[in-house]
Amino acid sequence: MYTFDPYLVTGHLHPGDYNDPDFPEPLRPHDYNALINTLGLGRFCDGLTILTPAERRVRWTREFIEESLCEEVRHDIWPSSIISIEDLHHCVVVADCDQGDTYITCPRYGRRIVHLPHDSSDVTILGETFAELVVHYQHLMQKRFPYFDPWPYCSRRGAISFVVPPSINRQQLLNIFADNWGLSGRGSPTISDPDVFQSHFVPTLHAHVGLYFQDQRPAQYRLPTGSIEVTITLDVDSVDEIVGVFSAIANESDCRFEPNVGRPCNQQGHITKS
Repeated sequence: MYTFDPYLVTGHLHPGDYNDPDFPEPLRPHDYNALINTLGLGRFCDGLTILTPAERRVRWTREFIEESLCEEVRHDIWPSSIISIEDLHHCVVVADCDQGDTYITCPRYGRRIVHLPHDSSDVTILGETFAELVVHYQHLMQKRFPYFDPWPYCSRRGAISFVVPPSINRQQLLNIFADNWGLSGRGSPTISDPDVFQSHFVPTLHAHVGLYFQDQRPAQYRLPTGSIEVTITLDVDSVDEIVGVFSAIANESDCRFEPNVGRPCNQQGHITKS
């Protein structure tokens, strides 16, 4: 029984039997098959992607590993005593993230996951499960708990954004979501800078709502003081509901209600509803 239980932003997932003959068994984290076959492709905590076989073949070819990862060792960015070019020649890239870091396994460390940061020499040897990797990433990103969303890899997922004027404050905005659709009792996963940014989950819309309270752009581009910029990733079938409520509230000149739909998932498997 697979017990790792991150919060699921949506029940629309891509489970499937992702057979990976190019991933040697001695290098596989213990929960690889369970995680990939249960959740499919997506991102943890808005940035960490556990790679399915097809994504690995597209994004992490041997040529790209040579050009990117091996060059870090050649330029003494990562200490060769911890990770060597030989290690990288036989590694499997198991995950990557929006911050540019890479996570691998290799024969020297077996199933243990190695965190290779793109802007630091602090290579970290993690444990033998993806659950440990996700918790490691969760702490790096200062999140209260792990969560998973197939955005931006799933064609059912969309993103919309709009600006709420200063006449509506933070609590009133949250009340609009709560009164119309309900908010997850988990609260905001964000720990740092709650006066700058918070996010909340709306289970009935399969939505993750991001709220930006401070506009830190150059003065000529800033929104009026007190405005709240809202970004939402959600099921495309929920877009009309959001538009129906907020089109009368949001600043029309700053609305972008057209869904930016995630690209079609090119993995095997099918979308299922929870």
